[in-house]
Amino acid sequence: MAEPLKLNSLVESLGGLSREIARSLPEEQPEAAVATGGALPLLAGAIDHGLEKALEPDLVALLIDGWAKMKALRELADPAKLAPGETRILNLAKHAMKLAVDPELHLLLGAAPLAKLKLMVEFVATVEGAALSVRDAAIVAVAPGRIALEAKLMWGRKVLPLPLRRKDIDLPGRIDVVPPVSLAAPPASPTPG
Repeated sequence: MAEPLKLNSLVESLGGLSREIARSLPEEQPEAAVATGGALPLLAGAIDHGLEKALEPDLVALLIDGWAKMKALRELADPAKLAPGETRILNLAKHAMKLAVDPELHLLLGAAPLAKLKLMVEFVATVEGAALSVRDAAIVAVAPGRIALEAKLMWGRKVLPLPLRRKDIDLPGRIDVVPPVSLAAPPASPTPG
């Protein structure tokens, strides 16, 4: 695929957010605040690093994965609908997709575990003008079109809008998907019997 568009490259500095998380921890996770002995503000750098690492996934790869799970597209995995070797271009209507990253940060002091911090970062991507190339029951290329993003950070009962460097992204051209992403439905889970 093309150069990745990592989620963390789209987010403004996380510094203020990690300090907000640290300030709210006594209210949201009292056990974590007690475990840190009040040192959580010093751990803001570790929170920043954990969020930065959790936001490494590529935006386009996440969109492709979401598209591959859409029922309407999965129908193309049926050989009766698309002959082997035949490529079909699918122009998608404007649509929104939720992309969630939910890191659990393990805060340590030296080697001693202090607390677990459960976060969720939710992106809403509104996609317009996307086209997919499908062949042999797999997405083989995409033209993502225009993507409008919104994001929020959640922990406990707190919800904060996540400031983005780029909210509107134009991705013209074709991106080859290597390896192709299968449209075949995942195998059904075995039923306990």
